Amino acid sequence: MTVVTDKERAGHADMMVRTTRGDFILAKPRNAILPWHKTGYVYIKREGNDGTASASLGGRTPPTTIGNR
Repeated sequence: MTVVTDKERAGHADMMVRTTRGDFILAKPRNAILPWHKTGYVYIKREGNDGTASASLGGRTPPTTIGNR
């Protein structure tokens, strides 16, 4: 799960999946699956790789800690 703010500055959590083709977000308000860098979101944090902690993404758009492979 990834915590984001959208263009209206509303915060919410969206599902992120990492693949060999890049990182994708299930953008709930649009009911679409998009590459992370095409969402327009500001990324706050995401669930850590081991599922027990969150990794800060620094509130950046696009986030430098999420790769676009």
